[in-house]
Amino acid sequence: MIQISEGQMATLVRAHFFQKVVEFINEQSAIPAYRAISLDRGRREALWAPHWERLSTEPEHDAAVFMCFLLACAMLDIDTERAARAARQTADPELAMKTFLSERGLLRFSASSCPS
Repeated sequence: MIQISEGQMATLVRAHFFQKVVEFINEQSAIPAYRAISLDRGRREALWAPHWERLSTEPEHDAAVFMCFLLACAMLDIDTERAARAARQTADPELAMKTFLSERGLLRFSASSCPS
């Protein structure tokens, strides 16, 4: 029987999550720079690390929208920490992030389009 530690399991879950976000961005976005940044593992980890503790307990859909948003901010050279704080302070953070992505032509969203 294979035994996996809690840390190893968290790493596997995070890797699987990132893979789903990458696949979503690469299937849905026509912007080469956005697709490229989604493939940069080091960049994804650096962007995600400060938020992992909080978002690891949220629904995967919410975390995926947030990750798409962070990657977009990084690609556009927008301060990701300030952008994340600003989005969280809105009445509807998910809508704010989806609107940001849509207005810039990075992703189009429907009610069920985000990876889950």
